[in-house]
Amino acid sequence: MKKCIKIVINSTLPEAFVAKHIQKNAKNFELEGLAHKLTDHVKIVVCGMKDNIDQFTDMLHKELSKIKIHETIIEPFVKDKDYRGVFRILE
Repeated sequence: MKKCIKIVINSTLPEAFVAKHIQKNAKNFELEGLAHKLTDHVKIVVCGMKDNIDQFTDMLHKELSKIKIHETIIEPFVKDKDYRGVFRILE
């Protein structure tokens, strides 16, 4: 079963974190969507198979806890775009 979620990380992340952890693992878990880096937070929309989404969020919690970031909001999301099987980073 496919599902989509929206993740908001209410903190500034280290420079390479989004590419190194988020984009790389989204590709490894065959997910599509985007990460939008803003000055004080990051918004992530990710879609794919439910098990892969669950593994991705587990990985994200693990990596964020290493850099001591605990303000993360995860909520269901209704897919409104075709991400064409790719995970992109918007800056």
